[in-house]
Amino acid sequence: MTLVKSAAQELYRRTNGEFEIVQGINDPNGTIGAELDRDGRGYVLVAKEYSYKGLASFMTVIVEWAVNNDCQLIFYEDRNETFTVFDERLVQQEGDDSHGSSKKEMAEWTEIPCSRGCSLESYIAGRASPDTLSGENETLTVYK
Repeated sequence: MTLVKSAAQELYRRTNGEFEIVQGINDPNGTIGAELDRDGRGYVLVAKEYSYKGLASFMTVIVEWAVNNDCQLIFYEDRNETFTVFDERLVQQEGDDSHGSSKKEMAEWTEIPCSRGCSLESYIAGRASPDTLSGENETLTVYK
């Protein structure tokens, strides 16, 4: 079983089925993400063994797919079994581009500090939300 698939199953279990697995997202080398649904809202889950230097990393094609499909990103870190939710547009706009090997070939990555997201537990409870682009922050107002 791939890490993405086991992470999707763990997410389903932890949330009592709130996050339904829609489909795997594949590239020529295998599964690179999972599309999920929660109450009609789309998400894309990726899974890594650990976050390098506190960075969540997403294959750039996953970020583009998430933006084009209006899906928030969820990063699963296997080492400490945590899920972190990210705004897909923030990751695309403010993430740093990187490249390196994937399982079988070179790939383009987008990296962003884990601190720009929020824990899944806090997100579900409504206590926190991931950072967004400042232009999308509905709480900002114009003062005269």
